[in-house]
Amino acid sequence: MAAIPHSIPDISINFRTPPPSPFASGRRSSLANDDILTKFLETSLRVPEPILLGKIFPKQKFLETPAKVDFRSLCSDDHEDVASSSNIVANSLARIGCF
Repeated sequence: MAAIPHSIPDISINFRTPPPSPFASGRRSSLANDDILTKFLETSLRVPEPILLGKIFPKQKFLETPAKVDFRSLCSDDHEDVASSSNIVANSLARIGCF
Protein backbone atom coordinates (compact mmCIF):
# COMPACT_ATOMS: atom_id res chain seq x y z
CA MET A 1 0.00 0.00 0.00
CA ALA A 2 1.36 3.41 -0.91
CA ALA A 3 2.03 5.81 1.89
CA ILE A 4 0.53 9.22 1.50
CA PRO A 5 2.99 11.90 2.56
CA HIS A 6 1.76 14.11 5.33
CA SER A 7 2.03 17.82 4.87
CA ILE A 8 4.48 19.58 7.14
CA PRO A 9 2.73 22.11 9.33
CA ASP A 10 3.87 25.68 8.98
CA ILE A 11 6.40 26.30 11.71
CA SER A 12 7.19 29.91 12.31
CA ILE A 13 10.86 30.19 13.12
CA ASN A 14 11.67 33.15 15.27
CA PHE A 15 15.27 34.19 14.60
CA ARG A 16 16.75 36.50 17.13
CA THR A 17 19.48 38.86 16.15
CA PRO A 18 22.69 38.88 18.17
CA PRO A 19 23.27 41.72 20.59
CA PRO A 20 25.08 44.75 19.23
CA SER A 21 28.85 44.83 19.38
CA PRO A 22 30.34 46.81 22.22
CA PHE A 23 31.74 50.17 21.29
CA ALA A 24 34.03 52.55 23.06
CA SER A 25 32.23 54.97 25.23
CA GLY A 26 33.27 58.51 25.92
CA ARG A 27 34.46 57.52 29.36
CA ARG A 28 38.11 56.55 29.86
CA SER A 29 37.44 53.59 32.13
CA SER A 30 39.55 51.37 29.89
CA LEU A 31 42.72 53.38 30.58
CA ALA A 32 43.82 50.94 33.27
CA ASN A 33 43.21 48.05 30.91
CA ASP A 34 45.30 49.77 28.23
CA ASP A 35 48.18 50.17 30.67
CA ILE A 36 47.98 46.52 31.68
CA LEU A 37 47.81 45.39 28.06
CA THR A 38 50.72 47.65 27.08
CA LYS A 39 52.85 46.35 29.95
CA PHE A 40 52.02 42.75 29.04
CA LEU A 41 52.89 43.27 25.38
CA GLU A 42 56.16 45.02 26.22
CA THR A 43 57.30 42.16 28.42
CA SER A 44 56.06 39.26 26.33
CA LEU A 45 56.65 40.32 22.74
CA ARG A 46 60.41 40.14 22.57
CA VAL A 47 62.17 39.25 19.35
CA PRO A 48 64.75 36.57 20.13
CA GLU A 49 68.38 37.08 19.26
CA PRO A 50 69.20 35.34 15.99
CA ILE A 51 71.45 32.32 16.26
CA LEU A 52 73.98 32.39 13.51
CA LEU A 53 74.96 29.09 11.94
CA GLY A 54 78.64 29.80 12.55
CA LYS A 55 78.04 29.36 16.27
CA ILE A 56 76.36 25.98 15.83
CA PHE A 57 78.37 24.49 13.01
CA PRO A 58 82.10 25.11 12.85
CA LYS A 59 83.34 26.85 9.78
CA GLN A 60 84.58 24.54 7.11
CA LYS A 61 88.25 24.55 6.39
CA PHE A 62 89.17 25.62 2.93
CA LEU A 63 90.73 22.85 0.93
CA GLU A 64 94.35 23.22 0.08
CA THR A 65 95.53 22.74 -3.43
CA PRO A 66 96.74 19.14 -3.66
CA ALA A 67 100.41 18.56 -4.34
CA LYS A 68 101.47 18.06 -7.92
CA VAL A 69 102.30 14.48 -8.81
CA ASP A 70 104.17 13.30 -11.84
CA PHE A 71 102.00 10.38 -12.89
CA ARG A 72 104.79 8.99 -15.05
CA SER A 73 106.70 8.32 -11.84
CA LEU A 74 103.78 6.16 -10.63
CA CYS A 75 104.25 3.93 -13.66
CA SER A 76 108.02 3.96 -13.38
CA ASP A 77 110.11 0.86 -12.79
CA ASP A 78 112.03 2.68 -10.06
CA HIS A 79 110.47 1.63 -6.73
CA GLU A 80 111.65 4.77 -4.93
CA ASP A 81 109.87 7.06 -7.41
CA VAL A 82 106.68 5.01 -7.14
CA ALA A 83 106.85 5.00 -3.32
CA SER A 84 107.42 8.76 -3.04
CA SER A 85 104.70 9.54 -5.61
CA SER A 86 102.21 7.20 -3.96
CA ASN A 87 102.97 8.81 -0.57
CA ILE A 88 102.32 12.24 -2.08
CA VAL A 89 98.99 11.02 -3.53
CA ALA A 90 97.97 9.35 -0.24
CA ASN A 91 98.85 12.45 1.80
CA SER A 92 96.95 14.72 -0.60
CA LEU A 93 93.87 12.49 -0.43
CA ALA A 94 94.06 12.31 3.37
CA ARG A 95 94.36 16.10 3.60
CA ILE A 96 91.11 16.64 1.68
CA GLY A 97 89.32 13.96 3.70
CA CYS A 98 89.10 11.03 1.30
CA PHE A 99 90.85 8.53 3.57
